[in-house]
Amino acid sequence: MSSDVLPIGPLVGIFAAVTRQGASGRVFGADEAITIEEAVKAYTINGAYINFDEDIKGSLEVGKYADMIVLSEDILTVDAQRIMDIQVEQTYVGGQLVFSAK
Repeated sequence: MSSDVLPIGPLVGIFAAVTRQGASGRVFGADEAITIEEAVKAYTINGAYINFDEDIKGSLEVGKYADMIVLSEDILTVDAQRIMDIQVEQTYVGGQLVFSAK
């Protein structure tokens, strides 16, 4: 899973992977839905693993880049239909704050 080449953010991809809904609301391949946790892992640690970068990124651990976002809600517990309502409140790159919504 990736949003690198699309003009959308990862929350759109997570929403689609979990709900299997397209922009029209139509469900495609409902039997291929994954959990929110699986979708988040696909964008983080699994993506790093595929690029052989799991030792420097993909999870928050001492010695890793510390690129991360702070969301307005806990994506792991929110109802899947509300994923697109979650806002990015802060963005950190290399542990440094580079964006704040406030």
